[in-house]
Amino acid sequence: MKKSKGFSLIELIVAVAVIGIALGVGTRLFGVSLKSMGAGQTQQVAFEEARLVMDDLKTTLRFASMPTLDPKEPTNTSESFSYTAKHFDKHTDISNGNEIERIRMIKWLNGNKKQIEIKKTDDGKVTTVIFPKDEKNSGFKGDGSDFPVVYEKFLEVAGEEANLYTITLPVKFKFEKTEKIDTLKTRVHPRIEEQEDPIKDIREKYIEAATIFQKGKSNYGSLTPQEKAIYDVLITYGSWLSNDNILKYLFAEVYGNQWPTISLSYVKRRGDSKVTETFYIRSYCATPNIPENTFLFASASNQATGNWNTNFVYDHDNRKWYQYERWHSSSSNLNLQVLSITDFRWFNASTKSGYPAIPFPDWFRDTTIYDWANTPGGHWIPY
Repeated sequence: MKKSKGFSLIELIVAVAVIGIALGVGTRLFGVSLKSMGAGQTQQVAFEEARLVMDDLKTTLRFASMPTLDPKEPTNTSESFSYTAKHFDKHTDISNGNEIERIRMIKWLNGNKKQIEIKKTDDGKVTTVIFPKDEKNSGFKGDGSDFPVVYEKFLEVAGEEANLYTITLPVKFKFEKTEKIDTLKTRVHPRIEEQEDPIKDIREKYIEAATIFQKGKSNYGSLTPQEKAIYDVLITYGSWLSNDNILKYLFAEVYGNQWPTISLSYVKRRGDSKVTETFYIRSYCATPNIPENTFLFASASNQATGNWNTNFVYDHDNRKWYQYERWHSSSSNLNLQVLSITDFRWFNASTKSGYPAIPFPDWFRDTTIYDWANTPGGHWIPY
């Protein structure tokens, strides 16, 4: 009987060697694959973080109101940038949506120039976002030369200049042992046309009348035919420039003896229920020769002049009403009370005299308004 032949020692050694080499190569390839997968996840996370920030900034900036951009022309060395946007929270069903005010304040975090802080105020709710979350993952240079929002101008097809803002977010990630930096970049063109503001238009009519009066008094021949028509009627209400004469003209000739009205809901006294009342929107300017100082207030009286009492004044820059909250010396509580414009126009927290030392609307934003007795009387709060 023939004996079966087995493997020789040399054959076994060769076989083990081949299997070892194959296992080594496979293990190495598997390790590289795992590293690649890990690096891919790191890159994905980094871009996802940047994309969330980019989506928020480009969406809100597109709806930003131009007057609220601060600064209007940020550069790569800017320290901060802020703006206010208004848009509906339901784009597919506007009829059921609400117009939400969104404020964004972008600045370097603690001056380190490697991270940005974005303070988000959405319909009064404040949140803060840091990008990147970890400074070690920052793609910013760190010298303050790469602020993420930069202004530039470009010419449209019609040859007109337009405002353009470039948002650049650097993204740093690792692939194997190599650090790489890529960027997310987009350009945004904020809305140019402001929505009509019928309240602000009331102030503009006062400024127009006061400007035409001064221009006509100085050089009647320089007036346009349209301005002459206004001036010829305006002069019949008084041959000198005064707040009362301008208001008499506007009341009778422009508004037909009735000022525009607005309904405001407010609390007259702390602890009371909110009431809704109709007010007349009126203009006032203590210095009609400087018509830019004109402001609007809500009055319970529909008369051309006089009765300057009010609880509300209008900030035409930010399109907000401010309500006066007055301090009573007889009580430690704050109570709402009518204040006479002729009182507070002369005194403010910074100078305590000499209106208009602080141009409108800054003067009424002071923390404290001083009354005739030069004592703290109260302050304005957003309506």
